[in-house]
Amino acid sequence: MKQTEHIHLGFELGSGEPVAIPLRHLVICGLTQRAGKTTTLEALVRRSGIKAIVFATKRGESLFEDAREIDPFFKPKADWQYVSQLLEAVMGERMKFERSWIIKVARGARTLEDVHHNVRSELKTAKGLSESVYTSLDAYFDLVLPEIRRARLADHFALYDGVNVMNLDHLRTEVQSLVIRSVIDEIYAHFRNTIVVIPEAWKFIPEGTGNPVKRGIEKLIREGAVLGNYVWVDSQDVVSIDKSMLKSVDVWLLGRQREINEIKRTIAQVPVRPKPRPEEIATLEIGQFVACFDKEARTVYVQPSWLEADVAQKIARGELPGSTAHSFAPSAPVVTPMAQSEYSTDEEVNLDWKEKYQESEKQRLALEEQVHNLEKRLERLVDPKTGFDQALSERLGKIATVFPPDVGGGVPVSLTDELYQQIRARLMVDPALLKVALTRPKIEVDVKYQTMQAEGDSLRGRIALLILEGVLDQPMKGNAVFELLKKTGKNPAKPNVYRELDNLRNMGFVIQIEAGYQAVDERKRDIVKRASAR
Repeated sequence: MKQTEHIHLGFELGSGEPVAIPLRHLVICGLTQRAGKTTTLEALVRRSGIKAIVFATKRGESLFEDAREIDPFFKPKADWQYVSQLLEAVMGERMKFERSWIIKVARGARTLEDVHHNVRSELKTAKGLSESVYTSLDAYFDLVLPEIRRARLADHFALYDGVNVMNLDHLRTEVQSLVIRSVIDEIYAHFRNTIVVIPEAWKFIPEGTGNPVKRGIEKLIREGAVLGNYVWVDSQDVVSIDKSMLKSVDVWLLGRQREINEIKRTIAQVPVRPKPRPEEIATLEIGQFVACFDKEARTVYVQPSWLEADVAQKIARGELPGSTAHSFAPSAPVVTPMAQSEYSTDEEVNLDWKEKYQESEKQRLALEEQVHNLEKRLERLVDPKTGFDQALSERLGKIATVFPPDVGGGVPVSLTDELYQQIRARLMVDPALLKVALTRPKIEVDVKYQTMQAEGDSLRGRIALLILEGVLDQPMKGNAVFELLKKTGKNPAKPNVYRELDNLRNMGFVIQIEAGYQAVDERKRDIVKRASAR
């Protein structure tokens, strides 16, 4: 499917006019199982023409139909910001004075296990407040690390065309955060034209506290659109979501809410005018949203991916009831009058058949995957080009005939031992086969360091000393660096300060983020302070 700049959303209530929204960052909110958020997201993803990754984070959560399930992925990180946000997620509160201890134990670490090892090393000799902080950090790591090891997370990440679902409902929230952050970092670094759907945003990008997901989402929202990567935020409400993230979101889909204060707070976040009225939000039905984008705010009936456009348009005009859509759903079960009486609303009937359909689809996809894998294995076994001689291929054929997969008991031990000995003997006498088995690519990178000299009273030398002394361990605006240099020595020209900071950034000694310039910790060792007599 070809990617589009605008996505058909549905039809405006009353007029029945088609409504399309731009393909940008998006937030969708509304009462769970009362707004139709999952159906809306599924329809938009399928009509967008690009791949998407969706995270299932709670048991019983509805998954997209026909979605491909992929293994949870985790790539270790251990910088102090990442560790700090992880611990904030564990504690549910912002890290304060503990940050300096975290910076110390994260220095030089490559994995969370390395950080934990450093914590325990420091704890052996710590006293007073330091002992208390390190004891707490040790307890936090004892909570998270065993869960990571038990989860058996994949170390390779791949996405397929269409909808990809990563099931995380069996993991603790803290480990879910680590997995989602790893996926976001991979998409930011290696992927184009991808939608990332963040569920339960109040949990993973919360207002006021840290979470490993927040830093990755912030980077993806601000820089990802250039590569066609978009973040779609799914939440029951928006009040508890980090507002710095929401400022960069262009498309808002507001679903049904009932609590009046929540409605008012939601509307206050909407960037378009005129804003929707509170009564509009409170009276929305399932599948209806107030779509806010560009300079428009339009109340829309969202066309599900499985519903014909003319039927959806009639529902939007009021010519058909919303429950009519249920009969057009794929594989919808027949509901007799007796069965109908077991449900209180059409919405509950919809949820019932949809759960059954999704379960059957999951089973079908799993069986197809098993058949595909077995076919591939069989091709490798019986194809003479793979290195097995004809006699061995014939023996494998006989085994498949005598002991088919659906017959219990398996292959006799003596026969499997004989096969093993034949394969081993063939590999021992055929060096080519051994060479193929053992050959693997290797990349060697030569790193050449350039030594740069600067006088201590020069502008570059003075900023280098600030880096070495840890002044730039926290982000600092260029103007703040300028003011500090004014107080500590010769008054430099402000443009020269910015120019020198940019030079040091290009050389890799500092990075530039929205909060300012920040020292790269591992490059401090490349700054050498030498005393000389004048």
